[in-house]
Formats: sequence, C-alpha cells, structure tokens
Amino acid sequence: PELSQESCLCFNIAHHSIQVYFEDVLVYSLEGDASNRIGRNVSSNWCSVHVGQTHAGESVRVELLPMFDAAVSKEPIFLLGSHYAVAMDVILGELPLLVLSSLCILLGLFVFAGFLYYRYIVKTEAVGMNYLGAFSVFLGLWKLTDLRCVPLLLPEHAMSMGYISVGSLFLVGLCLLLYFSTLFVERKQKVLQLLACVCSLLCLYVLAAQL
Repeated sequence: PELSQESCLCFNIAHHSIQVYFEDVLVYSLEGDASNRIGRNVSSNWCSVHVGQTHAGESVRVELLPMFDAAVSKEPIFLLGSHYAVAMDVILGELPLLVLSSLCILLGLFVFAGFLYYRYIVKTEAVGMNYLGAFSVFLGLWKLTDLRCVPLLLPEHAMSMGYISVGSLFLVGLCLLLYFSTLFVERKQKVLQLLACVCSLLCLYVLAAQL
C-alpha cells in the first residue's frame, strides 16, 4: 500500500519482548521491567511504529522473544495504516463483544443493587443475589479487559488491564461456586465452599508467581 506521513506498522502481541529494525537499525524496543514488583513481563500490547515515505523500499525485521512457553505459538497480525484507521478497524471488529461485556457488567450491577434493596430496604434475605451479581460483573470485566482494543485505547495501562483480566477470571469461578453453595443443603455447601477456597488459593499463587 502507498505510504503517507501518518502510516504506522501496528501489531498486537502478549508476553513477548519486541524489537523492530529498519535496515538493521533498531527503531522500536519493548522489554519487561525488572524493577516492577507486581509484574516483570510484558502484557498484551499494541506496538505502533511510524513508517513514513522515507522508509519506502526498506526491509523491516521484527524480533519476538516469548517470555513463557505458552506464548511461543502466538503470532501477531500486522496492520499498516494510520493509527486512527487501525484503531477503528480493531474496535469495529470487536464491537459486539465490547457491547455484550459492557451489558454484562451493567446487569451485574443491577442485580447487586437489587440485593442491597431487598437486604436493607425490604429487610428480606436475597440469598445468592450478591454472588450472582458479582459473577456477572467479573464475567463482563474479564471479557472487556481481554479484548485487543482495550490496550489500543489505554496503552499506558496495558499491564493493569492484563492483571484485571486474569484476576476477574478467577473471581468468576469463585462467585459461581459461592452462588451454587447457597442453593444446596449444608453438607453440599461445605464441598462447594472448599472448592471456592481452592480457587482463592490458586488465584493467590498466580499473583505470587509474578513477584
């Protein structure tokens, strides 16, 4: 395609250190922060490298170094165009999931508000509604922060979005187990509550592994 002054080479990749070369000259680098106590790896990021008319005919080399074995098979899709055009293409492609995840969060907040209303205004026990509302919120939050368009719109918070996505996924299972525990007799409740404790410990282990 014809290059303009606004043309960018864009691609999305997670858990890789990245180096981009034009004619063996390093023009872009992204590495993990060894001083970051919360997470030293690179989360899901959109890499954008300016490609102007002066770069026409030059060779481009992208070096990707996976930080985990699970990331070895990940291959980025390269897009060329203005930053705005790339952003609109990605957002429109994920618009249905963006809308559904947002509705899921709103529905969860509505259910949780219903729990508070019955609990403190009507003075009636709304058993399980708090867990069901939290389940819906975390489910929507997990999918919302897992979308490729989120680090594109919030590049400075890409790592934070990654941790919110992982944390929400664990909390989805936790809330679902606690909700089902309210539907059974006490003996079966203990089994599900034990599984919820295991889920919580697994979440803490994943967090500790990042330190």
